[in-house]
Amino acid sequence: MANATHAAAAAATTTSALWTEQVVGPLSEVGKQLPAWLPGVSVDDGQGAAFYAVGLFLVASVPYFLLGGFYFALDALQLLQGRRLTPEPKGSPRSLADMLKCLAHTATMHIAVLVPYLFLAVVPALRSRGLSWEAPLPAWTEVAWHVLVSALINDTIFYWAHRIVHSPSLYRMIHKQHHKYKAPFAWASEYAGVFELLAIDGTPIFVGPYLLRSHVFSLYVWMFIRLVYTLEIHSGFDLWVWRLIPFYGGAPMHEWHHNNTLGNYSDCFSIWDRLCGTYFEPPPLGSKKKVRSD
Repeated sequence: MANATHAAAAAATTTSALWTEQVVGPLSEVGKQLPAWLPGVSVDDGQGAAFYAVGLFLVASVPYFLLGGFYFALDALQLLQGRRLTPEPKGSPRSLADMLKCLAHTATMHIAVLVPYLFLAVVPALRSRGLSWEAPLPAWTEVAWHVLVSALINDTIFYWAHRIVHSPSLYRMIHKQHHKYKAPFAWASEYAGVFELLAIDGTPIFVGPYLLRSHVFSLYVWMFIRLVYTLEIHSGFDLWVWRLIPFYGGAPMHEWHHNNTLGNYSDCFSIWDRLCGTYFEPPPLGSKKKVRSD
């Protein structure tokens, strides 16, 4: 037992050393060189704020279009269709043309809504808390801790906001647009109106980094991870590997929500749904399901 503990500690030390040497070290050098590449750019002035806003926009947009494109390719090439949670949706658009039409909408929202939101709201708020990209970059343990706490905070806010907009008085006014797709696909993850996109989907992402005064690098990592799982839960594919993460609901849990328009309100983890009695166990893959209409 002692030997196993010693081996685990040694492995952790080696992993930490490799992270510092191979990742943190080189990226810290990048951070040191930024002033040389971008003369006069400082996070404390308007030019620097614009630089960081562009970084946030790229992290929020590039993975969305590329990873969403991967899931689109699975449908276009008819790959892994046996892992489809709702193979033949009725009353819900999911043809390739429907997906591209959705993409056109979300791309427009990224330009017309996300860009000014990042420039005018997010970056000023983060700067007020000490937005920084100073070398050295944070240790991997700090990055992991900030990502975990940010995910839990995001999940808490999202659960309650999402549950509220499912009330009859707000659903049709705010949230029904997102539920156009009863059997969703990845790009439909951001198919929503302006208020929902910013207040329910967007703002909770930044609450954790704001409270923790996260380093910009930690913020970028968290945004990337959040985007990956948001696309996954809307992908419509049951990729079993995600089940290895404790309390992660994944696509099966969120697909059930889209099929039935109630319950399973959480964004990532199933913790709040289980605590509040709104968790519904998704049916096994391949079982026949009824899709509820609004």
